[in-house]
Amino acid sequence: MSNTIRFLCLITALTCHPVCNATVANNIIQLKEKETNALSLFLPSSGVNTHWVDATEQTGLSILNDNESLIVEVSIGAVSSVVYRQNLRITTYDNNTQDIQYWEASSDSIMEIDEHRLNIGGVETLCSGEVDGKLQTFVIDELGVLHQYALREGIRPIPVRQFAIGPGIKSCAVDTTHNQLWLADETAGVWTMSASAEAEITRELGFYSADYAVESVATATSSKIGPVTAWVSPDVSGIWVNTQCTRTFTEFSKTISPEVLTLGTTPTGISISVYDDESGRTFHGTHSLNCENNSAEIANPILLVPTSETSPVSHTGDAADDPAIWVNSIAPEQSLVLGTDKKGGLAVYNLNGQQTAWHAVGRVNNVDIKYIIAVDGVMFDVAVASNRTNQSMSVFLISTQNGELTHISDIATGLKDVYGFCLYNNAGTLYGLVNDTSGDYEQYQLSINRESASGTLVRSFSLPSQPEGCVVDDVAGVVYMGEESAGIWQLDLTSREATPEKIISISAPVEADVEGLGLYEVDGVQYLVASSQGNNQYAIYQSKYPFKHMGMIEIAADWNTLIDGVSETDGLDITNANLGGRYTDGLFVVQDGRNVMPTENQNFKFVDGKQVEQAIRMMLERQ
Repeated sequence: MSNTIRFLCLITALTCHPVCNATVANNIIQLKEKETNALSLFLPSSGVNTHWVDATEQTGLSILNDNESLIVEVSIGAVSSVVYRQNLRITTYDNNTQDIQYWEASSDSIMEIDEHRLNIGGVETLCSGEVDGKLQTFVIDELGVLHQYALREGIRPIPVRQFAIGPGIKSCAVDTTHNQLWLADETAGVWTMSASAEAEITRELGFYSADYAVESVATATSSKIGPVTAWVSPDVSGIWVNTQCTRTFTEFSKTISPEVLTLGTTPTGISISVYDDESGRTFHGTHSLNCENNSAEIANPILLVPTSETSPVSHTGDAADDPAIWVNSIAPEQSLVLGTDKKGGLAVYNLNGQQTAWHAVGRVNNVDIKYIIAVDGVMFDVAVASNRTNQSMSVFLISTQNGELTHISDIATGLKDVYGFCLYNNAGTLYGLVNDTSGDYEQYQLSINRESASGTLVRSFSLPSQPEGCVVDDVAGVVYMGEESAGIWQLDLTSREATPEKIISISAPVEADVEGLGLYEVDGVQYLVASSQGNNQYAIYQSKYPFKHMGMIEIAADWNTLIDGVSETDGLDITNANLGGRYTDGLFVVQDGRNVMPTENQNFKFVDGKQVEQAIRMMLERQ
């Protein structure tokens, strides 16, 4: 390639989930060579293709009008990539200084956003786009490491996550609608992966050809056509275009070796700009697309943000699991949150998320709390956790005065692989419901004194497959039980003859696993909250027949406090109790499976109950 690199600056777009085959189109895309080699830049102020952007090692970054006359020019040294955003953000990489720079561009000016300048050595490619409601940049270096940054006004880019993506990535593009990242891999084809920091780091191969090395991928979208994704290879003079209707390969009118591709939209299709690796020239054309945007409206979740977070758990990997909120009836603002670290013990946190105690009792998985239980004539609150170390239930007394926990005993179960757990308080008589990964449940009546505890088995039953989370409505005498891959069950605990009844089956937009469960009341009506682990969200249901699905909520990053969002939640707890301060309307606590910004061991996120309350009211308005 010559030392002049020119890019079309474009609006990011959405793509489909493509298959590898493509229909060969009968028409040919007519290409016209640009005299100045500048590629089109769509300025929102004009709404049409009236300006061009030119980035070269000799002249830097410049904007030209429709007559290709120079309007403004900025010297930035070597340029390896330019990305245009809807708000006219241009991102460049200077090979000399190894700086990534961000620019605000209008029809007559270019201004660098100095506070966003970032120094990274050996950048191979970069792209920017709005992800999770925030402008973010993805940088892939020459070692095959992907660096993800979020941009916030007035400060330097915020590191979000960093991971190995592998060699061969020559180009990337951001799908702002579905938070997807597209990667052109010269050795493999075209990959897609989630751009969300809370998503699992996996990718899918969307296109592969043994004959063509894909060098560039681009996206565009319009209200008429919908999402468009396209890619090119220097090995063939043409372009693959993917819409929600079909995928096609269309030849160019000129024999070129397209190495860099950029897209824009026209009233009937897309505009295409390609850099020819052989001649060092840039070509421009338009392509009509016979596709109508028939995408169904996306049922977007209602976004909440974390109010606080706990310190990371002690153990690495999948360690944090289930929280339980202890409400201090004497001093609510001194309430606590218990959190299981299933690789070692039970942690205790204050409402600021600071760990105040640690109980190394073994591989405790789920924990629950009940209040005002008589123990040797003295009233205590009680916490019990399922313990996978010895297939037991670990019992703790909680001082009603100061919340101090005392581990008094482990109660053996008859299960082979203890997993989930919840408590039932029936007018002062305490029961523990513990389950096994096989689907088996056991219900024990618990007897507790200050020195020890024991349990009497009163009921056994099974769910069809692996359960975990459960929660009891003590007033109704009903337990709700999650069957991770299938749905939610209900059992009447007031009748020994009752059998489990499936009340909710998993269906879109809920995605397995269903793990954590909680109960929350709004305006006198109780709702069931369930983790939807597959899409990092939470489902809200009526807790009474017909158990209607009300909507979805999601905990996104708070870019003001720089607390990351939540992903792959195992356990959760929620209370309506007034805990004072930020939690006068209750507290929602969830396990965070990927604790990023920066990347650390797993932890628990706190969300003030007011946000949950407002979300449910919004759902009611939508009904």
